[in-house]
Parts: sequence; structure tokens; C-alpha cells
Amino acid sequence: SSKATSAASKTKVKSSKAERLRVQREEEEKRLREEEEARFLAEQAEAEQREKERLEQEERERLEAKQLQGRTEELEEYQMLVEDRLRAADKWKAELRAQKKWDRYMLCDGSPDPTVTQEINTFLSLWAEEMNEDFQSVLQKSSLVLSLIEELETLLCETPAEELPEKDVTSYKQTILQLQQILPQKLNEATEHLLKNAKVLSDIETGNMQKVINSNHITSCIWANLNKNPRFKGYDFSDEAIGFELPKPLAMSNIAVRIIRTDYDHLSWQSQTFSPHVKEMGDLSAGDAVDQEDGAQETAPVEEAVEITAEDITVDQQETKSEGRKGEVDALDDDIVDLRQFSCLGGVYYLDVLSLPPQCKQVNGWCLLQLVDGGLQNHPYPQESFQMSLGMSLQEKELDSLISPPVGVYFRVSNHVVFFEEPEVARWDPTSRNWSMDVITQKKYNPEQREISFKMDSFYTFALFQDSHLNMPYQYWELNPKAGDEVALTIVCAFTELLVEMKGDRCRLSSVSNTDCDLSWLTGKWMTPLHLKSAMKSAGLNVFPAEDSGNYVSVNKKSEQVEITAYKEIALLSSSFAFGWSKWNHSCGFENVVIKVKEQKNLQPAASWALYMLSPTRSRRLKISESSGDFSDDLYDRSEFHSTLYHMVKDYSSPETMEMVKDCHHLFVDCVYQILNMTKVLTFS
Repeated sequence: SSKATSAASKTKVKSSKAERLRVQREEEEKRLREEEEARFLAEQAEAEQREKERLEQEERERLEAKQLQGRTEELEEYQMLVEDRLRAADKWKAELRAQKKWDRYMLCDGSPDPTVTQEINTFLSLWAEEMNEDFQSVLQKSSLVLSLIEELETLLCETPAEELPEKDVTSYKQTILQLQQILPQKLNEATEHLLKNAKVLSDIETGNMQKVINSNHITSCIWANLNKNPRFKGYDFSDEAIGFELPKPLAMSNIAVRIIRTDYDHLSWQSQTFSPHVKEMGDLSAGDAVDQEDGAQETAPVEEAVEITAEDITVDQQETKSEGRKGEVDALDDDIVDLRQFSCLGGVYYLDVLSLPPQCKQVNGWCLLQLVDGGLQNHPYPQESFQMSLGMSLQEKELDSLISPPVGVYFRVSNHVVFFEEPEVARWDPTSRNWSMDVITQKKYNPEQREISFKMDSFYTFALFQDSHLNMPYQYWELNPKAGDEVALTIVCAFTELLVEMKGDRCRLSSVSNTDCDLSWLTGKWMTPLHLKSAMKSAGLNVFPAEDSGNYVSVNKKSEQVEITAYKEIALLSSSFAFGWSKWNHSCGFENVVIKVKEQKNLQPAASWALYMLSPTRSRRLKISESSGDFSDDLYDRSEFHSTLYHMVKDYSSPETMEMVKDCHHLFVDCVYQILNMTKVLTFS
């Protein structure tokens, strides 16, 4: 029985082993079958994919060939619809300039023609010879001078280089310089004339003279120290919301303090940081050689203007934000303001301490006046013995105990200018001819009251500055048609949202969010694109990148040809189509532009946006949407290539809409194109 049991056991073991081998064999066969099936399916899928790609490539080649066949015809129609319109607008503007020139020639209001050298020289000579003019007379003529400067700057800015001979450009720049130079001279003469009669004009209550004289562009606040009260600490010109703290050593001095605020700025152009580092000569307009930054003007009443140099240097274009410009600008002191990065806003303040001239004396009915050579004189402060630098070696708590303590200034920031951040304060350094923050101490700013105060080691010209690019890059933009040839451009920035409307050849700033400033002088006012750009920048609303702005802010760099063409086509279609920012514009490459487009028939928006990509040779509608996971340049189903965006959207638009596009006015197309090209929404968003 034991042998039988053993035999049964051996048989069972052999049976189990055979079963395992059978199972293993079946599993191996199954694995091989599955691998074979997987390999077959993979090969089949690969073949299908290759076939699909082959068919897609054939279809793409067919569409490209079809587009090339019709390219000449499409480009001819584009030429007629876009380029001919822009040329017609240029012709209209040339005729308008000619008419303005004729009207100026025929004008008989007694003012000199700034383009005629003889008339300007006569005007300047006669005014320079006038003596003992009162302040109001000087301010009245100063307004005329400023209007003449603006007239010349506008002429230089708006006139194409081919229409303005080089000799005329040089002559106009020299005239601007002469007009700028006479302003401080005449303001000093008016101040001297006023101070000679300080005792007559003195205030009974204080015993000193304090006088405020206003004009549209200049405000003069003058205080004369007649009482010489040793406890006098300063004076507040409350009506003008500005005042000063007088250093104690000057309380007993025979002095006057003058604060002149000008709306214009004739100083900044003298700074080596004012002009772009590099500027292509071929891109210059007639007025670019002396880039007055869209009419920004800056002249000091007490400082002589220097000769304008026509230094044309070109801007190195970069895609992303860099450490800053190289070479000469990099070598500047850290305290010097880079005027390519910062903008002077709210005017220029000229703070001077002056030696009080001899006063008129009444003797037997006669007014006797001692004449002093040299005219109005600055009073030296601090004294030469005071050599210490307030900004470097002294603690702020020690300033008030110095032998020559600092000068305090406080004022309310203009409510007509927007500061999105705390303003920077800088003083004008007449030696280096730069704005510098080196001696500005104890600065305090109250944003609710818009009040600022600070101290300086002496009396200087100063101004407020704001980062020119704080609203760049834009977060979003959208262009929407309104009734007729009228559109509205919305630009969403980091600190504000702007709405710019365009109608005919004019445009206006319609609204600004997140500000309580009084911008009634700007909003709702129709003007030309160039004037709107200048006005918005002077208000602190800079959405107009300069040629070197890529050095200071991240830029989605695009081919200039593609970008300019896109602006022209958007302008053509803008009366009937809405356009907007697309996130895929950052993913499509340097040679391509992606935008959102939708037809707005009878001003009723379509259900959804469509994406279009513009390239140097063709345009296409994309299959992806704004919510897709990845970028792809695949064409929209049953779509085709076209040579222009106009012909591309035509495939998906109603005939009525396209007829409206053909009927839009050439001045409207030109205006929209200018605004788009100025704001550069495709590269700065």
C-alpha cells in the first residue's frame, strides 16, 4: 500500500508539472498573440497617421497653391482697400498742411509767423528792448511765445521729412531755442521790477510782501523779506496750495523767495538721458532730430538754455526687459533720472532765493531808485563754508540743527495729472544738465490729500516723475465698432482701464478708471491722434510705447512687417468687426500674429470669437479656441488660406458686412491705424 501511495504521489506531481507547463505555454502564446495584435494595430495606426498626414499635407499644399494662384488678385484688392485709403489720407493731410500754411501767411493778428526768421527776430529784438514791464504784460507775451513754440513743434512733428527741407528744420529748431531763451530773461526782469516796489506792495499784517501772479501756463509766487523777523519759519501761498520753509540763517537776510510753476518743461530735452540711445536715420520725421517728446517743453526762468544738438542715435530693439541701456547712460550716477524710463509730470517748479534789490524812495514827490548792474541776483545759500552733503553724511534727524539747515518745500500735486504710484522728486542740476535725486530728503506723500513735502540742501528747480511704463505691458485690449465710422478701443492696464474712441479723422479719451483726478480738460475732447498721444502722456496716462520701451518692459516681439500689416487690416475691418487680445499671440512665433475676431452685424456681436493668424505671406482661421490646451496652427474645418485678413474673414461674413467695410472713409481707417500703431497692442499686451 505504501508503494501504491508513493506511485500515486509521483503521478500527481508529474500531472501538476505538466499542467503548469501547459498554462505557461498558453500564456506565452496569448502574450505573443497580443503583442502581434498590438504591433499590427500600431503599424495600422502609424500607417493611418502617415496617410492622414499625407492627405493633410496634400490638402495644405493644394490650399497653398490655390492661395498663390489668387494672391495677385487679393493683393490688388488689398492695395485698393487699404493702401489707397491711407495714401488718400496722407494726401488730405498734406492739403490741410498747405491750407494751414496759407492761413498763417494771411493771418493779420499782429503775432509773428514763427516760420519767418525776419519776423521772429524783429519780435524778439523789440521785446528784449522793452524795460520795466510788469508781470502781467510779461505773462501775456509769454503765452504768445509758448503758442509760437507749440506751432513750430507741431509743424516739425507732423510734417514728413520729404516735405520739409533740412535748412527749414534747422531754422525752426533755432527759433524754438531763441523763444525758449527769452522766457527766463523776461520773467527775471518782471520779478526784479516787482521786487523794486516790494515795500509799496507789502502786506500790513505781516510787514512782508507776498504776491501771486497767474496766467494759463505760468504761476508766480513771490515773497519778500521786509520785516526780517528772526522767528519767521516760512510762508504758505494757500490759494496755490504751495509753501516753503525758510532756513533760519535767511530769516534776517535781505532776500526774496520766488516759486514759479510752469505747465511746460524746457529743461528735460537738455539731459543726456532724454533721447533714445539709438535711432535709425531712415525712420526720422522732420522733427525727430530734436525729439521734444510730443511737445514736452522745459525751460528754466533763471537758467540759460543751451544750444540744441541734433544728435540722432538709434534704439537697440530687444524682445524682453533688459538691465538698461548701455554705454554712456549706464555710466550715469544712480541718482540721475533716466528720462527714457521716467516722465516729468505736473509741470516744473523753479524755487529761487533772490537778493532783494534797492527799494524805490519817495523824495519830494520823486521816486528815486538806485540802479544796480547785473539785474536780478541769486542770493548764495548755503554759504561756501558749508561743504557737507546732506544726502550722504548726515542723519535726517540732524538736518534742522545744521549751520545751514535745508530748505523745506510742500505743495499739493496738480489734480489734472494722474500719479498711480508715489511721485519721485528730482531737482535740476545745471552743471550736469540732468534731473537728480541726490539732495532730496525727508520726502513725505499723502495720496488722499495729494500733498507732498521734502527738503533740499539749497534752492533748486524741481519736478515730479513717474515711471513711464507702469501701465505696460497691457493686460488686455479690445476694439469694438459703434455706429457708422466709429470704434472704441479698450485697454486694460495694471492700474487703470482706458477707453479711446475714434470717429472720422479724430479720436478722444472717453473714460479712465481708478482715478479721482480732474481730467475734464482731456476726456471727451476730440483731437488728432498725435495731439491725443501728447495730451495723455502729459496727464500721466502713457499707453504709447517709445522705440526703446523694450529696454524697460517685457515685449512680445513681432516682425515689424507683420505687425504693421495687421494694424492696417484691423483698421480697415474695424467698422464692422470686433478684435481682441488672444493668449496664443505669445505662442505663435516671431513671424506670426494671432488675434480674436468676430463679426458685429448691425452692432449685434456674434456668438463667439474666432481666432485668426496673420503671417507674412498668408492669413488663416485657426481650429483652436481661446480655451484650448495647446497651440496649433491647424486650419479651421473646411477653411482655406488667403493672402490677407480681409479675404479670410470674408469667407465667414455676410455680404452686407463686407459692403460696409468697403464703404468706410479713408480718414477713419487712417485714424484707427495711427492709434493702433501708437499703442502697439499686438506687442505690448
